[in-house]
Formats: sequence, C-alpha cells, structure tokens
Amino acid sequence: MKILIYGDNFNDNSGFGKELKNLIPTFLEEGHEVAQVALNYSGLPPREYKIKMYPTKILGVRSYWAAEVLDFAIDDFRPDIVFSVGDYFMLPHIVTIMTKPRDVRWIHWGVIDGDPMRKEYMVASSWANWNLVQSKYGAKILKETQKKVYGKTQAEVFYPPIDLEVFKPLNRELLRTKYKTDERFTVLFVGRNQYRKNTPVLLEAISKLKTVITNIQLLIHSTPTVSPNGTPDGFDLLNIVEEMDLKEYVASVK
Repeated sequence: MKILIYGDNFNDNSGFGKELKNLIPTFLEEGHEVAQVALNYSGLPPREYKIKMYPTKILGVRSYWAAEVLDFAIDDFRPDIVFSVGDYFMLPHIVTIMTKPRDVRWIHWGVIDGDPMRKEYMVASSWANWNLVQSKYGAKILKETQKKVYGKTQAEVFYPPIDLEVFKPLNRELLRTKYKTDERFTVLFVGRNQYRKNTPVLLEAISKLKTVITNIQLLIHSTPTVSPNGTPDGFDLLNIVEEMDLKEYVASVK
C-alpha cells in the first residue's frame, strides 16, 4: 500500500513531527511505501527514513500549508491513502485538494482543542473518509458538531504513540515535594505559549479562585513558539502574572 503523509516534517522537533517519527517505522515495517509532504521542509536530505519527501518551504509556494505541493504529490506519488496529521484548523487550507475526485482514501488524525468547534473545520473534516482524534474530548466535540450539521457522526480516538526511550517515569515524590502539591490545590497546564490557547484567561480564573480556594496554585509547563509565518507567538506570561499579583499562586515547570 502507498501512504502519503501530509503534516509536520518528521525531522522537526514539534509534537506532530515526533509522533510521525514514531509512526513511520511501523508503516515501513509493514511493507508500505511511504512518502511525505513535509510542512516547513526546505528540501535538504532527511536525516532518517529515506522516504520520498516533497518540500513546502520553497520559492513559489503560496502559504505555509502548501496546498499546491500536496496536490502535486498526490498526482506524482499516486497513493492509496493520504494520511494528514495536524490540528483540525489545518483542513480548511487544503479542502480544495481533499474535494478533488480521485481514487484515494483520506484519513485525518488530529487535535480538537476547543468547544464549540468552528463550522468550517467540521465541514472540511467531512471530506475525510475517516477522522481520528487524539482525545476522547476531541472525538466527543467532533461528533456533536457533525450531528448538529449533518445528523450523523464519525470520529474515533487514536492516541499518539509514545517513545519509551524518551518518556520515562519520573520520581513523583520528588516532584510533589518540589512543587508542594500535597499541601496545595494544584491545577496543571501543559501547552505551548500560543495566542489561540488564551492562557491569560486561565490566570484570570486563578485570580478569582484564590479568594475561595486559598491554597490554590497553578503549575505552568509552557514553552515559547512562533506562528506558521515565523512571527513570535504567545503572551508575556511572566508580566501578566506580576500584573495580576499571582506570583505566590503560579509555579513554572518550564
């Protein structure tokens, strides 16, 4: 079977890139022929998995999502399956490619991180033959939105693979002691610092809750990021914490 993957370059350090790096060997071991339309890829030879790669970070490509490169790759590689991987807000950018009459099955695997789900995301997802979602919450939101619009639902949970050589159990007692979680009502936030995640609203909630739950604390594990067009993304969280007078209620893991 020929599988064309569309998504983050598997050599990138992004979450989706790491997930694909773990999945591609499985496809290859099962005897499938694999190629990738790699977002943010300039055309340099890949470091691992010598599969066919279609670059998107090249002169003439109109946007980060490189729909025209995906279109070319489908005609050139002639896959049995297109396997797109990414947040569901990706799909409206490539829906013109998804809707072309081709003899190919389309599977999308991604993240839905908010309710209500925007209608254009759901409409684009309806052109996929199968939707895989990375959480039970996301599958629930997609099904609810599909039902409102189309009266029928399809979404299946497929969790990301975990590389056990990278993700190892930590000493939980040391972490509990370091962040005093046994002594406080602790809320944990894990996610990149991006505008769309609206972390200041979470900080505002902590500011209000601290008058009711006096021993509350927020642990933030959040790293800086840039938007697809390369501009800085995210909030000045340290300054917001100071402005809201939350220093004693917020601990940063990273």
